[in-house]
Amino acid sequence: MSAAGGVCAEVESPIGAYLRWCGHVGADAYDLDALQEWDYLHAVEMTVAERRTLTVWAQAVDIFNAPDTAPRPQR
Repeated sequence: MSAAGGVCAEVESPIGAYLRWCGHVGADAYDLDALQEWDYLHAVEMTVAERRTLTVWAQAVDIFNAPDTAPRPQR
């Protein structure tokens, strides 16, 4: 409960949730396979905005172009 008497719920960012999951299962957070597995396991519970946030973060840290990842098909 908050000081005002309302319920206070902490909201974890999708990036924070992903990093916490990686630490829990021992996955490399900067590995595309780990990101794809996490996305598969949590796809139903994430909103479109959360998925976009995670995608933008993955692009910013260059996960999609990391060595030893399968090439992505070009559109």
